[in-house]
Amino acid sequence: MSCVSKGITVNGNPIVMLERLRAAAQVLLVLFFILLMLWSVPKLNDAARFYSALVILTWTFALMVMSHINYHEGLEELGFGTKHLKPAVKELALPVIIAAIILVSLGLTLGTIHFRRKFFLQLAGIPIWALFQQYITQSFINRRLQAIFGPGHKSTILTATIFSIVHLPNPTLTLATAIAGYFWARAFQRAPNLYAIAISHGLLSTLFANAMPKWILPNMVVGYNYLVRMAS
Repeated sequence: MSCVSKGITVNGNPIVMLERLRAAAQVLLVLFFILLMLWSVPKLNDAARFYSALVILTWTFALMVMSHINYHEGLEELGFGTKHLKPAVKELALPVIIAAIILVSLGLTLGTIHFRRKFFLQLAGIPIWALFQQYITQSFINRRLQAIFGPGHKSTILTATIFSIVHLPNPTLTLATAIAGYFWARAFQRAPNLYAIAISHGLLSTLFANAMPKWILPNMVVGYNYLVRMAS
């Protein structure tokens, strides 16, 4: 009996069931490490938190690097090149512009957006953090989900779903990242470029954090720390 998955191909090649299971295991393991960082590590004291985070991050990145090597993935495929920059910008331009207009309009209407020093500091710094997040989400999770389901609707939605899960239990952030995550995942599949995604992520995150009223978005914290912040 053939172990080839019927009807699912990547670049014209059939996907073997064993390969799909291996990709799924890698996604689940990385997701487990991320959730461990968000829910268990914050409960520890300072020293234990530092060393635990160091160990978890080391294992996570070691797993991803070894996986990239095993899959023979180059920088362009992972989104670090410039080949797909222009197509990625074109792919993201319309949804980002629409989202930015909505957020600015909401902030101006409610009087909750202020273009002060904090805003510009976040605008400069968040894209760096966004690049880190999008590398894990797109270069690893999105690509491994494509190895399971192939490029398209299923892998795009699942990538966005996983991205939103790590923003629990913050309800506003979870919903926002599910929506934005879909467009970022789709853009990466069509034109893999992390720089365009990270810049759009940084812009929208900054506008989101500075435009939404506190009763909708009390903070930008996720995981265990969100519960602590809300309880204080």
